[in-house]
Amino acid sequence: MSELLIAIIAAIPGCLAALLAYLSRRSLRRSIGNPSSIPLTTVVKNLDTKVEKLVEGQTEIRERLARIEGELGIRLLIHGD
Repeated sequence: MSELLIAIIAAIPGCLAALLAYLSRRSLRRSIGNPSSIPLTTVVKNLDTKVEKLVEGQTEIRERLARIEGELGIRLLIHGD
C-alpha cells in the first residue's frame, strides 16, 4: 500500500505541470483569437518604436554632454567608459 502512495505522490508534480501547461496554452489561444485584443505584431512594433526613441534620446544626451565637455575643456565622469 505504501508503494502505491509513493507512486501517486511522485506522479503529482508531472501531472500538475502538464495540466498547467495545457491551461496556459488554452488561455493564450483564447486571448490571441479574441477579435478585440491587440495583435501581437502591433505590440512588437509599438515596443520597437519606443526603444528607438529611447536610443535617440540617449544619443542626443551624449552629444550634448560631449559639447559641454568640449566647451569647458574637461572630461566629466558621467560616461560609462
